[in-house]
Amino acid sequence: VRSRGLGDVYKRQPEGNPDDGERWYRLNRCNGCHGEEGKGGRGPVIAGIQLSYRQFIRKIRKPDSPVMPAFASDRLSDTDAADIYLWLKNQKK
Repeated sequence: VRSRGLGDVYKRQPEGNPDDGERWYRLNRCNGCHGEEGKGGRGPVIAGIQLSYRQFIRKIRKPDSPVMPAFASDRLSDTDAADIYLWLKNQKK
């Protein structure tokens, strides 16, 4: 049995629904640091996110910041993460 790393797991973005992304963004309290529309908070601006989905999922699963909580797949599913990602892509900086 081969161990799969994040690179293997997240090669393709699951289908997502940006209309649901805002709801998941708020329910997971992303707005507490990143602002209501991914900007204007004390955390980095993520509206109009330029990361690939693969980069985004790595950041939320294993953040490189001591203040950013990790969102394991049992806390935030890949599909819900894709919803948030697509919603953020549609937000203006």
